[in-house]
Amino acid sequence: SMIIIADSGATKTDWLICKNKDNAAEQGEILSVKTPGLNTATMSQNAIAGIIDELISAAGDDIAENVDSIYFYGAGCIGEQQTEPLRNTIIAKFHNIKELKIESDLNAAAKALFGDGTGVAISKTLFQKDSDTKRTKPSRFPTRRLS
Repeated sequence: SMIIIADSGATKTDWLICKNKDNAAEQGEILSVKTPGLNTATMSQNAIAGIIDELISAAGDDIAENVDSIYFYGAGCIGEQQTEPLRNTIIAKFHNIKELKIESDLNAAAKALFGDGTGVAISKTLFQKDSDTKRTKPSRFPTRRLS
């Protein structure tokens, strides 16, 4: 069996494919693959499918049959409407998937910081509406030196 963990932003996606050994004491093989970024809020299902096809091609066609769990953390992965195209594509491409989690990349950062515990993290990125394009874009907190 195989597990995939993905961390995706606007420019790139890092995929870790973990091939489990039958013996829990042995570490399985880990393959790392990079593909273009995947933002489920802004991409079509066809564009998403193209990136998933690129992953399968780079990792070997056998992963489509052998992956049983995928944990995808990505930009724009907030709510069912935004994640549905990715969810549908993964289910269509990976035939034996048993567990699929698609969550925000912010959740991945929180899990990295706190594990299963609780805590508070503050991000320096805010989002604001661009008055010209009416699109949401990142904005930075102003910084000041304290004396």
